[in-house]
This record gives sequence, structure tokens and C-alpha cells, in this order.
Amino acid sequence: MSGPQTVKTTLSKLFLIPGLILTYVSLASAQTPSLSDRFDRLDRNRDGKITAEELPRAELFQRLDRNGDGVIERGEIPSKPTPRRPRSAGTGELEMPVEPAHTPHLNLRYAEIDGVDPNLLSLDLYVPKSEGEKSPVMIMIHGGGWRGGDKASPAIVGAKMRHFVTKGYIYASINYRLSPQTPEEGGLKHPVHAQDCAKAIAWIHNHIEDYGGDPDQLHLMGHSAGGHLAGILGTNERFLKAEGQDLSILKSNVLLDPAALDIPGYLELVNGRGMTALYKLAFGEDEANWRDASPQHHVAPGKCIPPTLIFYASDRMNLDQLAPALARTLSEAGSPSQAVDTVTLDHGQINSHIGMIDEPMTELIMRLHAGEDASSFPAMLPQHGEVPGAEDDANRRSRRKALRR
Repeated sequence: MSGPQTVKTTLSKLFLIPGLILTYVSLASAQTPSLSDRFDRLDRNRDGKITAEELPRAELFQRLDRNGDGVIERGEIPSKPTPRRPRSAGTGELEMPVEPAHTPHLNLRYAEIDGVDPNLLSLDLYVPKSEGEKSPVMIMIHGGGWRGGDKASPAIVGAKMRHFVTKGYIYASINYRLSPQTPEEGGLKHPVHAQDCAKAIAWIHNHIEDYGGDPDQLHLMGHSAGGHLAGILGTNERFLKAEGQDLSILKSNVLLDPAALDIPGYLELVNGRGMTALYKLAFGEDEANWRDASPQHHVAPGKCIPPTLIFYASDRMNLDQLAPALARTLSEAGSPSQAVDTVTLDHGQINSHIGMIDEPMTELIMRLHAGEDASSFPAMLPQHGEVPGAEDDANRRSRRKALRR
């Protein structure tokens, strides 16, 4: 082929190339949508929030749910992909314990209130199949920003239940009534969450012998909002007192990256920013209620406050300042406590790692339960190959933060 026809064909090919390039670029862009586009696709009901059901990838969900409130909002989506934080060298490739023989007792009602979903006022017990001495009890309070979460979620039961039941504990997971999702809905606020949890703990104390448990060996733990609730229940005696109990029934307390320790103090540190909107949903706008909901404001000598361990994700929510301050106040009041910086673990990992095989946080919890002085524990999570106390905490913290950058 030659002449005018050849020239025409050649020109057609030349004009086609830019079109193909543009088409390829368009397809490539379509195949790699922006995080904002992905948010809109995942938010199937268009309510401006992504739930765990809409994003059923637990690790990714926990990483994006920066404030740990149980939903992902657009403001939590980074403007560009963020690298995964490295695993803690002290945990390595975590292994789930084998599920032990046990008997589950699910959806036990600890209270009944007209018009309230029975599930919100219930608890689950996982009882080891063993004979002999009465079992100690590990009581777990779930998180979810005081407006979400559930006692049966895999991160709440999972490895924790397997570990503690294997060790001869009864594992108890409790629900409580929740705050509204948005300010427009209205609904309950503090102190209702804590009141419900106190009812559940009192029910366990009064009935656990029926399941082979020891009412004199109740240990408390909570994550995120649940960590806050464990903190307030362990320091403000009025909640258990209203249920005919006192703080002495709690033998230890573990707060996993708690969402609130000193609400006025936190808001002052962030100049009123941060989790203000979420706090208003859970605690209202009355500053007196913020103080009432803050464990830091209820510590005093002679109250039988249980020894407390606080695990926190470095500077998240200024916990690098607030958690050690609470631990010091507790120890000075006669309740030996420690705040432990996990350094390489994020908010979700602090929760999901507990109970895994050879996991260092779990080992510290077991030492706490065995009666060791928590105030002597390392202020940073021991990493693989480190001997606690072998180097100054400040030097260790500086070195790890440099590695994390």
C-alpha cells in the first residue's frame, strides 16, 4: 500500500496514539481511586460514617478508626496513604492460643429496663471446664466511643477469652447502653454507661459462685471507651456503692489505651480540639460532668482503688502525658500502678494483641494479677531482646521514637 492511502493510514495511527495514552491514563486512574472515592463507595448507606460491617477488614478498620469510636468518619481518612506502623518486636508474628474446653453462658441479663434492648443490659460468661478451686474472673468492657461496640466482637473475645480461660479464669464480657451516634439524635450520656457497667460487675460478684467463680478475685479490664469506664469504675466508688458493693471487690484494673482519663486536662492540652465532638456526645457540655467522668479527679488515699496498669499508644490523645500522671497519682494514693508506653503498637493492636501467645502486655497483666507491685514495672513495653531496666526509660523512648519516624 502506498500513496495518499498510506499517508492517511499513518496519520490515523498518529492521532490514535494520544487517544490510547489518554484512555490508559483514565483507566489507571479509575483502577486507583482516591481515598475519598473509596470512602464514598464503602459508605453504602451514605450516613457519612463507615462501620465495621461496611469495611470487614478488622486490621484496616482499626488503623483508620483513629479515635477508636467504632466508626470511621471522613476526617479520619488521611490525605495520602500512610505506612503501616511496625509490629512490636516483642510480639513478632502473633499466634492465637488454642481454644480451650469451656462452657459459654451468653446474654445473661444483669438488669431490665423497659424499652431498652436486652442485649445492651447483658453479659457473657466463658467458664473453663475444670474442677477444683474457684476460678478468678476477668471482666472485660468493650470500647466504641461510648456509642458503639459489643461484648461479643472478635477483638473483645478472641485471644483474650482463650488465654484467660486456659489459665483457669472465667472470662466475662459486658455490654452497656450507648450514647447517640449524632448530636441530633439526643440520648443518654455519662454517668449512664458507668452505672450500667457497675450493675454488671455487681451481678457478677453476686452470682459468679453459681458458675464456679470466686467473687473475691474479680479483675477488671477495658479498651478505649471501655478503658475509660474501667478507670472511672476503679476510682469513683459511688458507682459500685449504688449497687451495694465497694471498690475492694476489684483486685486489679487494666486500661487499654483509654479514651478519657482527665477530660478537662486533655481539652486544655489540645486547646479545645481533638475529640471534643465525641466527648460532647458522651459527656455533654457541662464541665462539671467532664470532671465527674475523669478518673484523674477521683483518686484519693484510703479508697481501696485497685492497682492499675495503663497501656497507651505513645502520644495518641496526649496519653504520653495523661497516663503517667494518673499512674503517679494512683501510686502516691497507695494503689501501686504503672503507665506503659507500647511505642510500636497502635490503638487497635493494644486491644487485639492481649491474650496472644508470649505477648508482653499479657505477661505484665498476669504479673499484676499475681500480686506484683505494678509501680516497679517498666514504663515502656519490653521489646524482643531487651532486659527491663537495662537502660534508662528516657533513652529507650528516644531511640524507639527515632526508629519509628
